[in-house]
Amino acid sequence: MHRLHPITAHPFCRVPALLALLFSSLIGCTTTRNFNIDSKPTGAQIKVDGIPQGIAPVVSPIRFSSTTESHVITATKAGFADATESVHFESSTDVTIELKPGTRFVKVNVEPLAANITVNGKPMTKAPVKIWGGELEFSPDENKVWTTYRIGVERLGFQKVEKTISGADKELTWNVMLQPMRKSINVSSSPQGAHVYLDDRELGTTPLTEKDVPFTTDPQTNQWGFYKLKIVKPGYGPLEQQISWDEAKADYKFDLKPFTKTVKIVSEPAGATVAIDDKPIPPDASGAAIVTLTFAPDDTGKPRTYAAVVSRKTATSEWSPETLTIAWEEGKTDYVVPLKEIKTVLVPLLSAVPERTGDSWQIVPKITRTIARKDVNEGVGRSQPVKVTALPKDTQIDSLSSSRDGLLVFSVLSSPEKGDLRATLKQISVDGNPGVKDLSDGKSLDLHPCFTADGKEILFSSNRGGKRQSIWRIMASGEGGFAQLTNDQTNDLWPVLDPIGKLYYQGLVDNRSDSRIYMTEIGKVGRTDLTQAGGAQPRLNPADINTLLVSDVNEKTGKRDLFVYPLVGKLIPTNITKTPDSDETDAAWSPNGKKLAFVSDRGLDEDKRNNYDIWVMDLAKPDAPIQITTNGSWDDRPVWSPKGDAIFFRSNRGGEWAIWKMAVPTDLQAGNP
Repeated sequence: MHRLHPITAHPFCRVPALLALLFSSLIGCTTTRNFNIDSKPTGAQIKVDGIPQGIAPVVSPIRFSSTTESHVITATKAGFADATESVHFESSTDVTIELKPGTRFVKVNVEPLAANITVNGKPMTKAPVKIWGGELEFSPDENKVWTTYRIGVERLGFQKVEKTISGADKELTWNVMLQPMRKSINVSSSPQGAHVYLDDRELGTTPLTEKDVPFTTDPQTNQWGFYKLKIVKPGYGPLEQQISWDEAKADYKFDLKPFTKTVKIVSEPAGATVAIDDKPIPPDASGAAIVTLTFAPDDTGKPRTYAAVVSRKTATSEWSPETLTIAWEEGKTDYVVPLKEIKTVLVPLLSAVPERTGDSWQIVPKITRTIARKDVNEGVGRSQPVKVTALPKDTQIDSLSSSRDGLLVFSVLSSPEKGDLRATLKQISVDGNPGVKDLSDGKSLDLHPCFTADGKEILFSSNRGGKRQSIWRIMASGEGGFAQLTNDQTNDLWPVLDPIGKLYYQGLVDNRSDSRIYMTEIGKVGRTDLTQAGGAQPRLNPADINTLLVSDVNEKTGKRDLFVYPLVGKLIPTNITKTPDSDETDAAWSPNGKKLAFVSDRGLDEDKRNNYDIWVMDLAKPDAPIQITTNGSWDDRPVWSPKGDAIFFRSNRGGEWAIWKMAVPTDLQAGNP
């Protein structure tokens, strides 16, 4: 067989094509052609039938086995789409593959409202959208600089936003938050110093500049929104103006006018006199005071105000004057001034109080300003008190005691000379029979009377035997003389005697700063100090002579509490009021010894003042005392009626000191056992 050697020339060109094809198909000969391959732009990676050939321009030999055989040339370059071209035996050996730029998807998300999108100034949307996306061509130039685009986002009322994107960007999604249009506003007024409000938000005082005020349009109508610009200066009428974008206008000026108004002042009740800045305003026919006032600021710039004093007084009543400050008050013209009737009166209280001077105790006068209500009654629906004494004006009742026989004994204080004290013992019947009986002559200081259990005798404290107070006794009938029961170097107060002759009293010893509770037996020498701490106002339980009640002061608060002392066994007191911030005193046992009447300032009167009132405590429920008097006057010194159905007490109600009787609610009554 004849062997054909490979040739590099084109043997098929020397024979007709048909013959060459026949020849090729018969003998299977091959030939190779060199192709000059380039890319546009140049520099692409060239592959022939998937086999890399290098970077264009490149010369690549391609072998053909037949005239119908073809090969695929692929050009790849970053930033361009891949391009291919097929060549066959008769193709030109100069091949240039043109590359087209690559594309990437660009997306724009807009908030809070839809907007128009532009690319390099060319509108991309026919109407505002919130999301836009599209393919854009990107490719690098010969200096490896990528194609860029200028994306614009626009909406009326918002600042235009632009961003340049490049094919080199990894991410081509742009999230846009539209910002409102902004401008600075300059606000001035004549006169200056006015308060400026923008939609009720205070900006400051004129002149001022508020920077970067946002303005937007209505999303439905595309109309510019607006603000209410308000100018306020005391003494001048407020001015308002709507402001909007106003083609970026910045300066806003206001001329202020001073206020003037005509005011009308009436009182409740009618008939008061009115003076404005100390100038009387004559009333008109209806009794109203009418005057025209101007409210321009004074020289210091302070708002002009007027002081009106409204007062009323008649022959029988008086009302507290009211001062009314009249300012502009948004043009208010009518003023109704309710006047509060003075329902209280100051009543002096003369008391004989122990006072430690140097190293000794003395009983000295003390004046306390107390408040009394003119109205003597209790509230609606409550028991009403009855006055049982008719004493001269300014009589100073001190303490009192009641007997089982229906008598009341009380002391009346006087101070004829400065620093001097006198007290007279007086007696009345609790059944309402008229007449007051004097038991002492008022030449000594006779205090703290107390009936014995049988009601036949009265014990009291007196200085009739010397400079100090000691305990004395007199018959309740007033017959006979005065018997002295204690004669120690102490001031002895608040006596009480049990049926077997034991005398209890409060003693003030010169070498001690606190008071003591002593017991002595009638007819015997010596005394027993019963208190571990101080104590005052001893009261013996009529149903249990082994139980004593005293009051004592809390050293931290200065307030008094009530304590029960057992007189047998361990003398350990029990605090039965436990109110360190309230004052409890003047305790009195009920006839059956199961309840206590006492005085406390824990309650509030109608003027929200802590006030001394009468309370009743059931010893079975010491934490739930009941308030008996609520009048708002000073009520104290309670004692029980013989049947335990009423309480007698001292009060300044009505403006004078007197003894009153108050019925006790049925569930609190406490008669004899």
